[in-house]
Amino acid sequence: MSRRAARARTLVPVAIVLAALAAAILPATGGADASAKPPSTPTLAQARFHLKHIVLIVSENHTFDSMFGTFVPGGGQTIEGLPTDNHGRPYGVDCDGNKVIIRPAVDQPPDIDHSFLSGVTAVNGGQMNCFDQIPGGRKGGGIADPGYVYYDGSQIPSYWSYARHFALDDHFFSAMYGPTGPNILWAFADGSGGFVGHEAGNQTPNQYGRNNVPREYCKDPSERAWAFKKLSQTQKQQVNTIETTPQNAENLLTFQQIHSYWTLKWPCLTMRTIPDELSAHGLTWRVYRGQNSFTQSLAMVRNVRDNPAKWGHVFPDTQMAADVVHGILPGVSWITPGWDDSEHPPTSMCVGQNWLVRTINAIMNSKYWSSTAIVVTYDEFGGFYDHVAPPHADIFGFGPRLPALVISPWVKAGYVDHTPYSLDSVLRLIEDVKGIAPINPNWRDGSADDMLGPTGPFDFTQKPLPRLVLNGRRSCPHVKSYPPVPTDES
Repeated sequence: MSRRAARARTLVPVAIVLAALAAAILPATGGADASAKPPSTPTLAQARFHLKHIVLIVSENHTFDSMFGTFVPGGGQTIEGLPTDNHGRPYGVDCDGNKVIIRPAVDQPPDIDHSFLSGVTAVNGGQMNCFDQIPGGRKGGGIADPGYVYYDGSQIPSYWSYARHFALDDHFFSAMYGPTGPNILWAFADGSGGFVGHEAGNQTPNQYGRNNVPREYCKDPSERAWAFKKLSQTQKQQVNTIETTPQNAENLLTFQQIHSYWTLKWPCLTMRTIPDELSAHGLTWRVYRGQNSFTQSLAMVRNVRDNPAKWGHVFPDTQMAADVVHGILPGVSWITPGWDDSEHPPTSMCVGQNWLVRTINAIMNSKYWSSTAIVVTYDEFGGFYDHVAPPHADIFGFGPRLPALVISPWVKAGYVDHTPYSLDSVLRLIEDVKGIAPINPNWRDGSADDMLGPTGPFDFTQKPLPRLVLNGRRSCPHVKSYPPVPTDES
């Protein structure tokens, strides 16, 4: 049987498997008759008693396999890490079906395209084999197959220490195929308002607007970004079919057809967000955002950006440590690093790891440790390889698997959680613990797993875990500084 024929025979089984997995994560996702999944009980009452603070930290552009693909958990647990060949070498698969040996990564890897369409291409209908076919994926920075790499415990020791002491999830998927901005907006709003890309300054027309200042969003009506058109159910099904049908290397232009369902729109929205609901319920929240326009997605929401009382909750990322010292850490925090600390290639993983450790240490060394859950994850895949197919919930994704840690005195020590999650699950955790209804009961967070189930990371009956204060000043030699890439691919 030819390779092409073999692929053709796998189309229907792959679609069936992905649909079943999506249904397991999100029953009736997106359907008009979907109903919100009830909160977990009695764990929910315990969570509300013990968790007064929920902190979501989102860094940029890595997959689970790239950071934990060779991690070995303790206690006889299993992890869905990278497969290995007969010589014990981790490997992936390219778009032609060939094995690709996955090599150790460099501290500052080259940037690979991680746009929405590149995410669709890499996933390839669930085959997870066309990471080499996205722009920069065949050769970047002089490196062959730059996305087929991994970091080990000697390179990212703090991440692996957190995984050994707290909880690691090995089935946490990005909300969308890519890129950063729409995924970051998802962390606030359980959706991207239809947007699938950043503004770009290297296209015609210049999407930065008449003043050429990027990503002012609601402050500049001349800005534009790509978004799905208002689609009929038939058109949505057409997009779903394109996204879930595997292709071979000769037919990948099929995925470009999705572009015909898009339009350029002003990236300024009126939409419900978790911050809106927290404010309406008199609950405290803050956004700690490092200097990085790629993560300024909340500025796309008119009802937040144009409301001084709400926009006044947005602070530099450095403010979080000061708020901890002054005893005003809010009930819910969103934290994103500045560009140099973001781990977005080609910035340094070492530098980003130090930023993360210092951020977590600030909470661990405070009175808030005993009442806090910190979720650490990433926005999207960044062009890096991962071998586990995401479920397909709707035309936005999910995208490839991401690293995800849950750090708290109330998580199972060294636990590997195999439950499928995404940012929707973190939003549902916030909603359930804070006692607010899902902002989108008929969409993703309305039926998402809230991470409080029996197979989840939390155990509120255990003796609280102690602090794990790590070194946030590790030496990072020979680090080069790079400006952000001025495109919509980040």
